[in-house]
Amino acid sequence: MLGAGELEWHHAADGTRLCIHRWVATGRTQGHVLVVHGYADHAGRYAELASYLASSGFAVVAPDLRGHGRSEGRRGHLRNFEEYHADLATGWALLPATSPRFVVAHSMGALVALDYLTLGAKNHDLQLPSATVVTSPFLALAIAPPVFKLLLGRIAARVLPGLTLANGLVPEMLTRDATLAEAHRTDPLVFRTATAGWFAATELAQQRVRELRRFPTPLLYVYSDADPVALPAANSRLAAQLAGPATQVIVRAADRHEVLNEIDRRELFDRILGFFEETGGAD
Repeated sequence: MLGAGELEWHHAADGTRLCIHRWVATGRTQGHVLVVHGYADHAGRYAELASYLASSGFAVVAPDLRGHGRSEGRRGHLRNFEEYHADLATGWALLPATSPRFVVAHSMGALVALDYLTLGAKNHDLQLPSATVVTSPFLALAIAPPVFKLLLGRIAARVLPGLTLANGLVPEMLTRDATLAEAHRTDPLVFRTATAGWFAATELAQQRVRELRRFPTPLLYVYSDADPVALPAANSRLAAQLAGPATQVIVRAADRHEVLNEIDRRELFDRILGFFEETGGAD
């Protein structure tokens, strides 16, 4: 199993202590990449992608978001989605502004990136990346829970936001690679819960992002037509809304949720590298 990179610790704006993973570029550095992981996940699970990018001249920084991995915070809890914005901003500030900078964000991390980068651009207080890659954005659940559970969850978010619920994720929903599925099953940093507060905060962010009509950077949008976690139809709609000369869309056939951990992931790694080189990462 690949290592989790070099570890260091930084504090988000509200004082939350975050674990930051780094992979140093081999040879001449062409650019720097911020990798943002998904829910109940951690940055160490992106070591293969990060090592691939680093060997191609792209240094990588990847924070464990609060409540994930080695970072501080209650597992699976959130008061508001801006807490994740603060974590992304902490990682982003570690990338030198003198070099081309990129974002690769998966699932809930993709939701964070899409939300943060559009709000930051709107507020004119953010130096934007040269390009952004999102994979399997978590815009809606692929299988909607019963209406009564949704209502109970929304009530709990107001009166008991710390109420813990099972998140329903199992490794077979994530990848067809049996080795990686088993590694996920036995990973001590992966957890299986979420709180009512997290569900409520995430639902508000999903509503905002599903309404986007433009995105402020070149965008590579990747999703699977068979994703059992993030609703493919929601991603199809948003990708169509954001379509334009600066947007490329890749629809992966038959992949499960973690397209970056799928059996033919190297092909996707190559596409991401090529996208970086097209949008500012090579002379």
